[in-house]
Amino acid sequence: MSRKVNYIASPSFLKDMYHNPSLGGAFKTMDKVPIKKIRLDKSLLAFQNEVDMKEVQSIVDNFHEGAWFPIMINQNGFLLDGQHRLAAAKRLQLKYVDVAVQTDDYRMPKDKKG
Repeated sequence: MSRKVNYIASPSFLKDMYHNPSLGGAFKTMDKVPIKKIRLDKSLLAFQNEVDMKEVQSIVDNFHEGAWFPIMINQNGFLLDGQHRLAAAKRLQLKYVDVAVQTDDYRMPKDKKG
């Protein structure tokens, strides 16, 4: 991505996924949320893996606006899922991202073993 921008909107079809009845209304989407307002508490992450900077660079190098998912946060602004996308947004020098905000106590499914 070569042009300098501070915000890239997620496509509406990706935002609409969070309004799917199978999620029980557990998320609402918000456009153009300041990145600096997204907080991090690793214990709240859906997947508590470390950010892989090779994966972040791959997102940047292969960036496609049609695949720019909203980042998931809770009502207090803590990141739930999307740590690599958030790191890529920072590397792209974006100031804003679209988010899916958890609206109830829905929990992201954890990886099941076995």
